[in-house]
Amino acid sequence: IAKNVVHRMRPDNSDSKSFFSGHTSTTFAMASYLQRELDEALSEWDVLAESAFLRNGLRIAAFSVSYGWASYVGYSRLRDNRHYLGDVLVGALIGTVIGNIVYGQVAREDSNLLRNLTLTHGSDGPQFSFQLQF
Repeated sequence: IAKNVVHRMRPDNSDSKSFFSGHTSTTFAMASYLQRELDEALSEWDVLAESAFLRNGLRIAAFSVSYGWASYVGYSRLRDNRHYLGDVLVGALIGTVIGNIVYGQVAREDSNLLRNLTLTHGSDGPQFSFQLQF
């Protein structure tokens, strides 16, 4: 929607869908969700109960890998002359917010999100459906 409303030309002048970077927002959403999931798993892992140094080191590594990968994607969009810095920064912000919101919804104990996913096989082949309630 934002790309169609804003109509910002890309730096390489290929089209007017520069704002905001979809690649960056998607990878930051995945990175923020994955980092929160890994952080929780490492915090609760019994093997690391005796070593706060190792637990914290692994948590820092998970954060660095998750956000490092997402940052590289944002950088690559700049390097390839497909987006401006503002496009990438807004994409990173939106992706991070969305990833954390989704994690918050999935992690809630009363969340029905995962219970509303269905995978079946019908006469037309595999079928996947989900239902969201607000």
